[in-house]
Amino acid sequence: MLNISKMLINRIEYGGNFMSNKVMEFYSKAVKDEQFVKSLEKFKTENGTEKTEAIKKVILPYAKKLGYIFTEDELLNSLSAEDLKKVSGGSKATAATFAAFLATLGGMASGQLAHAMPPTSPKTYTTTQLHANPLQEHFSAGSFEFQFNGKGYTLTAVKDKNMSGVFSIPSHVNGGTPVTEIGENAFAECKELTGIMLPSTVTTIGPSAFRDCTKLSIVLLQSSGSVKTIAEDAFFGCSSLTSSTIVNSASKIGPAAFSHSNLRNASLYIKARTIDIGAFAGSNVTAVEFEDGVESIGNSAFLNCRELTEITISGTVNEICNGAFSLCTQLRSINIKNGVQRIENYAFSGCESLEEITFPKSVTNIGSEIFKNCPRLRTVNIPANLKTEFESNNALPANCVVNYY
Repeated sequence: MLNISKMLINRIEYGGNFMSNKVMEFYSKAVKDEQFVKSLEKFKTENGTEKTEAIKKVILPYAKKLGYIFTEDELLNSLSAEDLKKVSGGSKATAATFAAFLATLGGMASGQLAHAMPPTSPKTYTTTQLHANPLQEHFSAGSFEFQFNGKGYTLTAVKDKNMSGVFSIPSHVNGGTPVTEIGENAFAECKELTGIMLPSTVTTIGPSAFRDCTKLSIVLLQSSGSVKTIAEDAFFGCSSLTSSTIVNSASKIGPAAFSHSNLRNASLYIKARTIDIGAFAGSNVTAVEFEDGVESIGNSAFLNCRELTEITISGTVNEICNGAFSLCTQLRSINIKNGVQRIENYAFSGCESLEEITFPKSVTNIGSEIFKNCPRLRTVNIPANLKTEFESNNALPANCVVNYY
């Protein structure tokens, strides 16, 4: 850890937001000037709350009048449209209103902010966490491009699509602001990328973030359970991917998120509330356990997973959707726990190795052709109240026995 207090001599931290001493000094004076607050109110009434224009036409001229010379970038991330609404939220905007706004901005009580008191001691950061311009909306650092997303930074792109080897994403950049997302297409088609380490600050993997990274074999998490959302196509076509850690941590898995990825010999323990359409279609996963909390297994979620041999489905699952496990030709063991209510059309069609299945009494709706092209099926145990619906819509092999209970 490198102590960089001298490098941060012109920076003060207020509740996680960084501003220069000069900006804070200016704000502390503006707090006390009702005329300035009224000018913001007038601007808002006449022009709305576009922050760049407010900075250019109101704040910078006022700062210059007081002897402060700032750039637009220095102030751009200190004011948002929502903040301006707070500043001029009533017809009687006052210095107190503006002070409250600044308190929200800085994470301090308005009385403290009015005196612009610095914290008792500076923080230290590693060199990977430091960047020269705090809360800059767009900037580059190392191999990556970043954009501020309102809560932290999104890694939006890599500078070289031919980057090779294993890369570690920094947890904080630009003055200590967290990296919270990997953006859409950020690493897409980085054909030589073999591994990625995600910090605990990252909670979202965006659409197609690692799509077609054909040599990507492992995704590591600095902290288990940190990634909550894996968006559509995030790892589509990652044909070398073997690590399943990131799957096990997510609470939402989007459409085709791991479709046509490898995941060979991987046993997945899925906690995601919803597994969307085609999420793992065409992957080589071998075993899946849907843990408590999972509510829906989407259409074709595991379509054509030809290495899948066993699944356990928690009772919290409400529905197994159309074709969810269709064409899983090696699937032999299916354990559906009590609580599952709906089995939709073609759910297990084309499961050529399936020999026996039992549906719990909780099942109230059962679809059509759920066992189409299941030639080895010999025993089906099913609640008696589903007999008419099941026999009307499902054809079974001639030597299959159905037990109603």
